Amino acid sequence: MQYRSEIDGLRALAIIPVVFFHGGFSLVSGGFVGVDVFFVISGYLITLLLYKDMAKGTFSAKKFYERRIKRLFPALFFVAACCSIIAWNLYLPFDLEDFYSNLASVFNFTSNIHFYIHSGYFDPSSELNALLHTWSLTVEEQFYFVFPWILVLAFKFGRKAVWVTIVSLMIISFCLAEWRLQGKPMAAFYLLYARGWELLIGSFCALLVSDSQLLTKVSNTYRELLAWLGLAMILYATFFFTDSTPAAGRYTLIPTLGTALIILFARTDGYLGKVLSNRLLVSIGLISYSTYLWHQPMLAFSRYYMGENFDLIMAGALCLLSFVLGYASWRFIEKPFRYGSFGWNTQRRVFSAAAVLGISMFMFGIYGEEQKGFPERLDSNVRSIYQTPKHFEQIETCFITKSDAFDLSKCLDNKALGKKALIIGDSHAASLFPNLKHELKDNGWNLSMLTYARCVPFISNQDMEKYKFGSKFLSKHVNSRCENVKESFNNGISNSKFDLIIVLNHYNNWMGPYKDHSFPEFWDMYVDTLIELFGKEKLLVLGSLPIWTEDLPKLIVKDYVQGLDFKGPTFNGLFDSQGDLDEFMTQSLKQRGIRFLSSMAAFCSSEGCMRTGVSDSGDTTATTYDGAHLSSVGSKILSKHIVSTLAPYSLGKEELVSE
Repeated sequence: MQYRSEIDGLRALAIIPVVFFHGGFSLVSGGFVGVDVFFVISGYLITLLLYKDMAKGTFSAKKFYERRIKRLFPALFFVAACCSIIAWNLYLPFDLEDFYSNLASVFNFTSNIHFYIHSGYFDPSSELNALLHTWSLTVEEQFYFVFPWILVLAFKFGRKAVWVTIVSLMIISFCLAEWRLQGKPMAAFYLLYARGWELLIGSFCALLVSDSQLLTKVSNTYRELLAWLGLAMILYATFFFTDSTPAAGRYTLIPTLGTALIILFARTDGYLGKVLSNRLLVSIGLISYSTYLWHQPMLAFSRYYMGENFDLIMAGALCLLSFVLGYASWRFIEKPFRYGSFGWNTQRRVFSAAAVLGISMFMFGIYGEEQKGFPERLDSNVRSIYQTPKHFEQIETCFITKSDAFDLSKCLDNKALGKKALIIGDSHAASLFPNLKHELKDNGWNLSMLTYARCVPFISNQDMEKYKFGSKFLSKHVNSRCENVKESFNNGISNSKFDLIIVLNHYNNWMGPYKDHSFPEFWDMYVDTLIELFGKEKLLVLGSLPIWTEDLPKLIVKDYVQGLDFKGPTFNGLFDSQGDLDEFMTQSLKQRGIRFLSSMAAFCSSEGCMRTGVSDSGDTTATTYDGAHLSSVGSKILSKHIVSTLAPYSLGKEELVSE
């Protein structure tokens, strides 16, 4: 296959914006389209190679996969091994567990599926994922597994069948991408069936170059114009696309067709061909694969280590360093293994080495994930904090997470003696219930629970329709399951009498911005529904729990590792809007004559919010096991706060102690 230096120059135009986009440089807001350029180039080169071999009758599957292994595997294994060493020394257990899970998916060629299930490419957390970029390599690897055999089968029916097959698959894949963008855009982004059309555009280019006289009829002037048009399309996407631009669908036609135009019409004797064939761009293109492998881990590890101190100056330095490491890997890893021997001088040795190393890395990843990131590496002072357990009872009976009805016979005891209370709401209320039940029981109260996760309590789907353009949470949870749970809830309270109704929800999830309405409007509707169901006198609305920007045990352990005070109160890592939400709820409920108790007041003072406490077993644990749900310690703290406030009420006084 004749070498085309302008293709390597095109690779340079792809890798540069990708690296700096991941570095956080807004100038290349659409730099991610560099991956689309790579897809088209890969489809072109692989199909050109396969098509010519099959046309000559010299195709060898063993030879094809041997070349792929030599091209891709040595640098990938080396970078993954280096990342594993860094992750072991840098990551905390929960992050190391995720890293090992990601590592295993890389070496069983499913990382694109893994990241589709577990993350979003543009999510803030993706910046800390050292192996996220391997999703595109996996898409290509999956293409290599499938495409040659499709081509072999098509060739049995002649060259026309090859054309029909590639064009048909390209159209089908594009239609699937458009379809998935409507409901599951991350599937369109990550998965082969929605990305395959981009590689097949390259395949179509290979057919035009190999088996068509059409290109020879295009004059040099038009060839040059079309090639420059292709470059303009790529540059437009690079500088004007943003992370809100839908990926893999119609918009991606701009950079992919632009790449196709350059492949088809740029030649070294033309103006654009000469530009792309200049020594600098070709050199960058040659190291593009290794540079791509290095850039994301370097940025992710640095962001993780430096936290808020990571800035664009550091990002720029790391982006440039990625090219230096890319050159080193290309010079000392890629070239020797691809073109030298290094013991890889027979197919058997190539396949054996790849199998042993690949399986070893996969098993290493599986083992690290099963060991939960080796928490025993942590000092005993924080190990119990890291292992703060969940704290729920009566799951799927009185706390619904998946089913669509309460088991009312187990939730409500209408024959219980003494004062009866009911806690209602979502998973936040469920995390409070176990300790509050015991605290109230010691004070002559019987507490029941009707809570359900991922649904907005009491509000009908019909009413929810007005507000589903608000937060993603509200829009996502207008569904038949929530409606069925609400019907079960209404059946339960209609046949029961309670002296006190305690209400707690993850109110932060309900906040806008709303398209046609506002959060205060939604809140008013919610409170009106509460009054209609229970009356004002029995209601006690608890304010939002402290909400942390990430899992609280993780925040605490990070502070410990950095030598900071990890047990004392702090506002670091707490969402800023908490106080404003409390104030809004206080004023709103006061105007309506409904009692309100700040949950924040149980944990927070002017010095900060309490993050740890001592459990019944004597271990120090976090007050929440994640970023929002109470642990046993947190539930106990808030329960005592509530009971101390309820004491006058339990003695027959008219009002609760107010905050």
